[in-house]
Amino acid sequence: MEKYAFLLIFLISINLFSNSDCKALLEKDGNLWIANEEGKFLKQLTFNGKGILDAKWSPDGQYIAYSLGGGVYADEDNLLIIDIKGNLLNKILVDLSGIYRNIDYIDKIIWDEKGILITNGVVGRYGMVLSIFELNEDLSNYKNIKNIFALNCGDYVLSKDLKVLACLNPYDEENYYLEIHYIEKHFNEESNTWDDPKPRKIKLENVEINFPLKLEFSKSLESVFIIEGERKYEIDISKTCKTVEKNLTQEEKQKVLTPADLEMFDKKNIKPIDLQLKKIYELCTIKKVDEKLEKREEMPMYIEIKGGGRKFKNEKYFIYDWHCKQKD
Repeated sequence: MEKYAFLLIFLISINLFSNSDCKALLEKDGNLWIANEEGKFLKQLTFNGKGILDAKWSPDGQYIAYSLGGGVYADEDNLLIIDIKGNLLNKILVDLSGIYRNIDYIDKIIWDEKGILITNGVVGRYGMVLSIFELNEDLSNYKNIKNIFALNCGDYVLSKDLKVLACLNPYDEENYYLEIHYIEKHFNEESNTWDDPKPRKIKLENVEINFPLKLEFSKSLESVFIIEGERKYEIDISKTCKTVEKNLTQEEKQKVLTPADLEMFDKKNIKPIDLQLKKIYELCTIKKVDEKLEKREEMPMYIEIKGGGRKFKNEKYFIYDWHCKQKD
């Protein structure tokens, strides 16, 4: 009788979960779980306890891509795709060992509407690699379209034709650059490096940056939109803007020079204080868009699990991603 009572409770939980409007991906003891927005009716998806660095829902909410904990797992398949029952569909090793070394860890995953997976992987002291994968319809196979090395980006957006990348980088403690990378023009795939000219850097003056935010390209690719809360800014990138050159102060030099740079200068007996380094950026037209934006209801970054028994004792857990049903 106890067995049937447990089965009935389990089926009720699954049914209630399936009717929930929003589903959250969270980590507990190194494994991936699903919860509904009330923090109830959990389902465990992975059982290896290797740790989760990022996890993202597919656009239709039926599949999940996630990355394993870094370092010790760098030589394993470090990007995995499962369905909502936890069945493994694909394993991808994001591997650049023939160029620099394996990815140390993947700290960001994007899954776009066309089935393109984009991962932002960190490669030791060398920087970051944006790896772009095209998945087939049943997710059983993939093609590595491109690896773009040394993009030290925060929030970023790729154009739908995969030719232009826009990303945010700090200018100083209060301001940001919008960096524009023209991938086909300036990225040398044979050497896996950027050819000159360097990516454009547009200083975002009088733009209030608060996270989370969203970057979007216009359909013409002539503008980039920064959407933050109810604010929306448009930056015209269709032409080169006013260029500004400034010599770096000693304090700024210390911030921009990496340990690898300092090591190289030390070998050549060059003192950073003697270097003439310049900060070059553009000042472009930035418009605050007046159109009325619907206030975005941001889903919480943490959730408290309620009534989870001994496994979950009303603790708060970090949410990797939400998927919500579209309301009619």
